[in-house]
Amino acid sequence: MRKGLLLVVALLAMSCLLAAAAYTSATVTNYSQIAVVNSSTALLALDDANNAQTGFEDCTAYDDSDMLKFRFGWNNNQQYGLQRDSVYEWYDEKTAGDATDDLGLFTITNNSADDVKVTISENNATSGVTFSFRQNVDNDVTGWQQDTIQFSLEAGTTAQVGVKIQVADDATLESPNFDITVSAVAE
Repeated sequence: MRKGLLLVVALLAMSCLLAAAAYTSATVTNYSQIAVVNSSTALLALDDANNAQTGFEDCTAYDDSDMLKFRFGWNNNQQYGLQRDSVYEWYDEKTAGDATDDLGLFTITNNSADDVKVTISENNATSGVTFSFRQNVDNDVTGWQQDTIQFSLEAGTTAQVGVKIQVADDATLESPNFDITVSAVAE
């Protein structure tokens, strides 16, 4: 009986060693597919959909080579700029207390099957220039949010996003480049 038990233990130990040493690396190739599309039709779609609406006809948000871009202080392809000690808003609140008809500078559509948490932030603004953002879909996040905004966006829905720029009276006179970053994480 003792020999039988030792034989079983030895066989188990040997099979564990063989299973662990079955291979040290593997490469498995699976079929995959990707489509590179413009910003307005992507899984997280960004669009300048309101350019034909009053207040947005300067095309501050515009589609350039299939990518959404922004030109604050421009009109008819000419830069005018934003003066010091001023506030500019690109958000049309249609009915106070009812954000469903509001219009923003751009839209974000969640074409995913998952609900997502969207984060919008501005990077690299010049000294004396402050960005704020607002949206019209998440009732838990209301009003203007300075520098960064986070909100929930359900699958298949579209959010209107507004931008507000405050220029201090001591803002640096320059024409800086900066980024508005939009990211989303499944909830």
